[in-house]
Amino acid sequence: GHPPLPDGAPAPGSLYERLGGSAAVEAAVEEFYQRVLGDKQLAPFFEGVPMGKQKKKQMAFMTYAFGGSGAYSGKDLFVAHKHLIRDKGLHEGHFDLVAGHLDATLSALAVPQDVHAEVMSTVAGTRAVIFPPGWKELAGGSHT
Repeated sequence: GHPPLPDGAPAPGSLYERLGGSAAVEAAVEEFYQRVLGDKQLAPFFEGVPMGKQKKKQMAFMTYAFGGSGAYSGKDLFVAHKHLIRDKGLHEGHFDLVAGHLDATLSALAVPQDVHAEVMSTVAGTRAVIFPPGWKELAGGSHT
């Protein structure tokens, strides 16, 4: 067996490491939010959101999701997005737009194709968490 990793060290060969670690995740988050905030269909969701804080949350989430160090201490993804579903009419089409911006971000940063594909499949897996069966009722939204 392998010696246990020092606490908080990323798993060797993790998606996080292959992406390039924290500097790469930070670059991706910056690029990603430029694209998202430049999208007329998505920008309204970020009105009044302190973006510095939002970027930190996103970095923590990506670090965790891609197998980097640390635990994600943020809210459950459904809970984190519930108010947007209820109050701003967030739906799956928006998720797909966001995923498209992430896809473009990874291309812009010349992330290797295998890593790119793995990131996108990890993200695709979160779609059903944010929008579980019956999500409209669960969020308490009256939006159709």
